[in-house]
Amino acid sequence: MTGRSPRTAEEQLPRFVRDLLSAPPRAGQGVNLYLFRLARVLHAYRTEREILEMLRASVAGCGRVVGEQEIQRAVENSRRVAWQPGAANAPARPASSLWPPPDPERRRAVLAQNDGFTLTDLWDSSPVRLADDEPQAEAVVDALFPGDPLLCCGQSSAVFATRRRSRWRGRLAGLALMVPSPMTSRTGRTRDGRVSQHTLENTGPRRHLIIEQDGGTPDEQAAILAHLGLFAPLALVVHSGRRSLHGWFRCGSDPEREARALMRYACVLGADRATWTRSQFVRIPDGLRDNGQRQYVLYLDPTPDLSLNPEAALNPDAALNPEASLNPEASLNPEACSKMDAGSDSAATVPPEVSADVRRHTGTRATLTPAAPPEPNSARPRDNQRRQYTLYSSQPPTSAPTL
Repeated sequence: MTGRSPRTAEEQLPRFVRDLLSAPPRAGQGVNLYLFRLARVLHAYRTEREILEMLRASVAGCGRVVGEQEIQRAVENSRRVAWQPGAANAPARPASSLWPPPDPERRRAVLAQNDGFTLTDLWDSSPVRLADDEPQAEAVVDALFPGDPLLCCGQSSAVFATRRRSRWRGRLAGLALMVPSPMTSRTGRTRDGRVSQHTLENTGPRRHLIIEQDGGTPDEQAAILAHLGLFAPLALVVHSGRRSLHGWFRCGSDPEREARALMRYACVLGADRATWTRSQFVRIPDGLRDNGQRQYVLYLDPTPDLSLNPEAALNPDAALNPEASLNPEASLNPEACSKMDAGSDSAATVPPEVSADVRRHTGTRATLTPAAPPEPNSARPRDNQRRQYTLYSSQPPTSAPTL
């Protein structure tokens, strides 16, 4: 490395840079962002040629092929925001200026306005109620993606495939992730030129915008999603299988403009902007997380009101209009009862894995009776089903995958 040994080169770097160098992520855990962050702090200490060599060495064992273009792009894009020792500039993220920072006071005001709205109220207000504890991923995906579109689904961000909806039938309950918009083709090219079945290039026009929050209790997250549902068509709420709720908002006739307005307001209320990317994997409704937990559907409206205007949420007076507050005693949708499945029980309870979280905080008013537990491993596909279905892997295969 231009006369320096690797050990000497690292010893001359600040401790925080050495820590960053020593902890590269695995494939599917943010390799591209890691390259940008590492290059950004190295500009103050190394030439660009040296930075390229260090980036190559750092991600050599990450579990996927990292192309030269991807590495060079990280160096080039980080140059204009290079970190300077002693400067009061926080670590940057690409395109972060697109989204406003969280406003805790605004979030508290929204929660105070809708005080009393809980996760149970969200569950009770669902226009369509899943009638039993059996996995319903197939029915929910059919409702959200009618016809036979191309869908990109997978077990993880490294193991996935793009297939027609009909080819996925019977498999979705055992998978964890999907792209929330139909794909336009089986494959596309990544930014560094690799052919893949999961790229921004082969992701079609935005069908849904997913809002996920970084924090808050389940009741608070439910209240925020319901509040956003006053301005945009809330089609689905999915429990992640861990701590967060994912709200699926249906996009209308001008999807990018409407989705951008909604995401900007959601960021103010504490949403994670990562789900803005059209090709971002999100949780399959009623799918199976890698920890064995079901990703329960808590709210489903296959035909939400597309006349709602997300841009109204950017007006503070409209967003905090007392007339727009949520009534925890009433449904989000006045027609909920008429749209509910005939066989559904209006007194149905939140799934036990979810309600356990609800019972831990005092905001929940309802008395929850856990539903009967599903049969052991009922949400998992049989082993022979997994073997029969070969998913596409982003890691270089030893032979071409059978698709």
